[in-house]
Amino acid sequence: MSRLSYDQIQVVVFVERDEKEVAKYFRLFRFMLGDQVTKSILSKDYAILETEKIRIRFYMGGLNMRGARAHYVINMMQNEEFNNICALPITSTHHYIKDDPKWRELFE
Repeated sequence: MSRLSYDQIQVVVFVERDEKEVAKYFRLFRFMLGDQVTKSILSKDYAILETEKIRIRFYMGGLNMRGARAHYVINMMQNEEFNNICALPITSTHHYIKDDPKWRELFE
Protein backbone atom coordinates (compact mmCIF):
# COMPACT_ATOMS: atom_id res chain seq x y z
CA MET A 1 0.00 0.00 0.00
CA SER A 2 1.54 3.30 -1.06
CA ARG A 3 1.62 6.30 1.25
CA LEU A 4 0.58 9.66 -0.06
CA SER A 5 2.80 12.62 0.69
CA TYR A 6 1.45 16.14 1.04
CA ASP A 7 3.61 19.19 0.50
CA GLN A 8 0.82 21.45 1.75
CA ILE A 9 -2.20 21.09 3.99
CA GLN A 10 -5.33 21.56 1.86
CA VAL A 11 -8.08 23.82 3.24
CA VAL A 12 -11.39 24.72 1.60
CA VAL A 13 -13.40 27.74 2.77
CA PHE A 14 -17.03 28.02 1.68
CA VAL A 15 -18.59 31.50 1.63
CA GLU A 16 -21.99 32.89 0.65
CA ARG A 17 -22.84 33.14 -3.07
CA ASP A 18 -21.49 36.65 -3.47
CA GLU A 19 -18.17 37.65 -5.01
CA LYS A 20 -17.79 40.33 -2.32
CA GLU A 21 -17.80 37.56 0.31
CA VAL A 22 -15.04 35.69 -1.52
CA ALA A 23 -12.95 38.87 -1.62
CA LYS A 24 -13.70 39.70 2.04
CA TYR A 25 -12.48 36.35 3.39
CA PHE A 26 -9.58 36.27 0.92
CA ARG A 27 -8.36 39.64 2.27
CA LEU A 28 -8.84 38.50 5.89
CA PHE A 29 -6.84 35.29 5.45
CA ARG A 30 -4.19 37.11 3.40
CA PHE A 31 -3.81 39.66 6.19
CA MET A 32 -3.52 36.89 8.82
CA LEU A 33 -0.90 35.01 6.80
CA GLY A 34 1.04 38.19 6.02
CA ASP A 35 4.44 37.76 4.42
CA GLN A 36 4.08 33.97 4.33
CA VAL A 37 1.86 34.12 1.22
CA THR A 38 3.75 32.79 -1.81
CA LYS A 39 0.86 32.71 -4.29
CA SER A 40 -2.52 34.41 -4.41
CA ILE A 41 -5.33 34.37 -6.95
CA LEU A 42 -8.55 36.34 -6.60
CA SER A 43 -11.23 35.64 -9.18
CA LYS A 44 -14.86 36.71 -9.15
CA ASP A 45 -16.10 33.31 -7.92
CA TYR A 46 -13.09 31.69 -6.22
CA ALA A 47 -9.75 32.55 -4.66
CA ILE A 48 -6.55 30.73 -3.70
CA LEU A 49 -3.90 31.56 -1.12
CA GLU A 50 -0.74 29.52 -0.74
CA THR A 51 2.11 29.48 1.72
CA GLU A 52 4.93 27.01 2.05
CA LYS A 53 2.80 24.80 4.33
CA ILE A 54 -0.82 25.47 3.42
CA ARG A 55 -3.10 25.93 0.39
CA ILE A 56 -6.44 27.64 1.04
CA ARG A 57 -9.16 27.63 -1.61
CA PHE A 58 -12.20 29.89 -1.25
CA TYR A 59 -15.44 28.89 -3.02
CA MET A 60 -18.89 30.38 -3.21
CA GLY A 61 -21.19 27.79 -1.67
CA GLY A 62 -22.55 25.48 -4.32
CA LEU A 63 -20.41 26.75 -7.18
CA ASN A 64 -17.15 25.32 -8.56
CA MET A 65 -16.72 23.06 -5.58
CA ARG A 66 -17.71 19.69 -6.92
CA GLY A 67 -15.12 17.13 -5.93
CA ALA A 68 -13.10 19.60 -3.86
CA ARG A 69 -11.00 17.60 -1.42
CA ALA A 70 -9.32 19.00 1.64
CA HIS A 71 -7.83 18.12 4.98
CA TYR A 72 -9.95 20.85 6.58
CA VAL A 73 -13.25 22.46 5.57
CA ILE A 74 -14.24 25.87 6.93
CA ASN A 75 -17.88 26.69 6.27
CA MET A 76 -18.56 30.44 6.61
CA MET A 77 -22.09 30.09 5.21
CA GLN A 78 -25.06 30.54 7.52
CA ASN A 79 -26.95 27.68 5.90
CA GLU A 80 -27.47 24.52 7.94
CA GLU A 81 -28.77 22.51 4.97
CA PHE A 82 -25.63 23.33 2.93
CA ASN A 83 -23.47 22.34 5.88
CA ASN A 84 -25.24 19.00 6.29
CA ILE A 85 -25.27 18.11 2.59
CA CYS A 86 -22.19 19.67 1.01
CA ALA A 87 -19.62 20.93 3.48
CA LEU A 88 -19.16 17.76 5.50
CA PRO A 89 -16.28 15.58 4.36
CA ILE A 90 -17.23 12.34 2.66
CA THR A 91 -14.00 10.65 3.67
CA SER A 92 -11.35 11.77 6.09
CA THR A 93 -7.96 12.50 4.57
CA HIS A 94 -6.47 13.19 8.00
CA HIS A 95 -5.11 9.66 8.31
CA TYR A 96 -2.70 10.36 5.44
CA ILE A 97 -1.00 13.17 7.33
CA LYS A 98 -1.57 12.07 10.92
CA ASP A 99 1.45 9.77 11.02
CA ASP A 100 3.68 11.99 8.89
CA PRO A 101 6.30 13.67 11.13
CA LYS A 102 6.16 16.80 8.94
CA TRP A 103 2.62 17.56 10.17
CA ARG A 104 2.92 16.30 13.77
CA GLU A 105 2.25 19.77 15.22
CA LEU A 106 -1.31 19.70 13.82
CA PHE A 107 -2.27 16.69 15.91
CA GLU A 108 -0.50 17.28 19.23
